[in-house]
Amino acid sequence: MEPYRPTKLSIFYHRLPHLNTSLHRINSTFDSSNHHYLTSLNIIGSLPPLILIFLLLLLLIYLLTRCCDRRKGRVSPRSSSSACCVKFILGTFGVICCCTIGLGLYGNDDLHNSVTTITKSISNINKFLQNIQAETRVAELMLHGEIPTNVRALAMEFEKEILNRTVTTEMQVNLHYLRSNISLIESRVNDLSSLFNVRIDNNNYTKVIEMIRWNSTLVLLILFIIFNIVLFYAICKYSRCSFITFSVLGLFAVITNWTLVSIYLVSAVATGDFCIAPLRSLTTEFITNRQTVSTSANNQPIFPKELMNYYINCIDGNNNPLSEQITNINIFIDSTRSITRQLKKDGMEKYDPIVLNPLFLSLFDSYSTLDNITNKIMVSSTCTLPYNEILIASESLCGVGLMGITFLLLSALGAAVVFTILVGLDSHAWIYIQKRKSVTIGDESISFLQGNQQHQQHRRGHTRPWVTPSQAVPSLDPSMASTRL
Repeated sequence: MEPYRPTKLSIFYHRLPHLNTSLHRINSTFDSSNHHYLTSLNIIGSLPPLILIFLLLLLLIYLLTRCCDRRKGRVSPRSSSSACCVKFILGTFGVICCCTIGLGLYGNDDLHNSVTTITKSISNINKFLQNIQAETRVAELMLHGEIPTNVRALAMEFEKEILNRTVTTEMQVNLHYLRSNISLIESRVNDLSSLFNVRIDNNNYTKVIEMIRWNSTLVLLILFIIFNIVLFYAICKYSRCSFITFSVLGLFAVITNWTLVSIYLVSAVATGDFCIAPLRSLTTEFITNRQTVSTSANNQPIFPKELMNYYINCIDGNNNPLSEQITNINIFIDSTRSITRQLKKDGMEKYDPIVLNPLFLSLFDSYSTLDNITNKIMVSSTCTLPYNEILIASESLCGVGLMGITFLLLSALGAAVVFTILVGLDSHAWIYIQKRKSVTIGDESISFLQGNQQHQQHRRGHTRPWVTPSQAVPSLDPSMASTRL
């Protein structure tokens, strides 16, 4: 497989300024245990909330000024052309908002596909570990069951008295060496089995968390689309109540999207730092910083650092750290086989061959099976498979995954900005809509003034009803007045 090369996106995010609390640039190498690095990510993530607070303050000031104008009577109804202009602007930004939400749907799907590929790679690595452990379990069963049973049967047969006690003593010594070698083989095989008694994400937490994230993001984006449908309904009906409803929903969308911008920005920067050198980052995380596998009684990692480094980096596929341990097991098996041959040579001459021959044949078959198991473990434990799976997962995360996070970031940022503009324009629109609508705007303003004047005259004690200009009595001609008189 070709060597990994960082993507342009990861280089872009990696080059973003990483600042500490004193606003000095620090090393941007990914390290989750470094306090200064984590602080720089927190500083980056705090920028969107600060922008949100500033925009909410501006919106609050604007609404307060509009309310003050309305109390002082300085707000006049808008003409139809002005209302159409507001509707057009609101509709345009609503369409733009839907487009940005669509980009988020695309990015959410990309990120989900990337995580699915990563979980498949994790599953393949776990199968790799399970296969090696299954081979060692077969050897353990033989060393715990079949081989000790045959050795005990030999010991019972050798305990029978014969005339030559020198031969008996020599056979007892060889039998003791045989048991010691089998114990050593058993100890080495148990150590080998414990090395692979580890699993990555054994409880499938990654799949569960990804399903929750994927579905919740999908529901949230659909909810934002519904908010835009409410806006389009308000534009069509030009309803004060609908505009106020969208203002409330829009505020929720503004706060939510700016929060998502903060989360996606931190995730993108951290992923970009990781993807500059994913193998080095994995080495730092799993070897240098913490022990990701269970520990033994003396608090030493069961999975050695050199073996972890071998599987992550795979610098030299032929330099397997397990080769020395497997070679030692093979040496003990050969030694045990030689001792068993000597016991067979001496025992067949002094004891009943009908009883001993099946026992020795079974032992030699067990030794051959152990040789095959160790050779198979030696071949199957090379770093090729896990290294390829790590590269596949890294390329998926740093390629499609980082692209998906970027799309989600752009979508949340665009939706946050557009929803902020929409809430401001929407508030501007419903403030100038009168509560009671007349046939025309002119009639509405006249009825409002007439009611106000009538109320003022009633408070002053005037009993004369208000007469509109159309109802006023025309002035009489002097000649006609004299005629009547």
